[in-house]
Amino acid sequence: MKKLSRLSVFIFLLMLMFVIQGCSKTDVKLLAAQAMADALLTGQDFNEPFNIKKEKMIELLAFDNEDIADSAMVMDISRITPECIVVITASSQKAAERIKQSLKEYQQSLKAQYINYRPDEVYKIDEALIRSKGLQQVLVISPQQGKAEESLNAIWK
Repeated sequence: MKKLSRLSVFIFLLMLMFVIQGCSKTDVKLLAAQAMADALLTGQDFNEPFNIKKEKMIELLAFDNEDIADSAMVMDISRITPECIVVITASSQKAAERIKQSLKEYQQSLKAQYINYRPDEVYKIDEALIRSKGLQQVLVISPQQGKAEESLNAIWK
């Protein structure tokens, strides 16, 4: 009887360990937003890249400040091209979902602006890279989307 009791306790503890391990969050290692933006900018042929301040980025992209844990935005300051890199680390999973939706809305808004202004630039917007890993959201509008995707895949290995 004692053996059966010990075996039951052992099995219970073993099951509890598997349940706890299965429910625990796995940490995803992410670069700081500015380091990520700088890495993505390397090898890109942006017209006039300029770092945008967080307050202006929030205004441009319609984000809530509380949703953002870390951020960086680089864009063509001349606005001749729609080229930009946006890296946002969200404060929560729900915030990450809202940010991803805002990035998609920004892409569509940008396309509406450029369709008559610079129609030859619209392909960049159509081919924009919007990706997520963990709480980090990335938007890249670039003349070399392939290079941007390769860089992002290398960073997020």
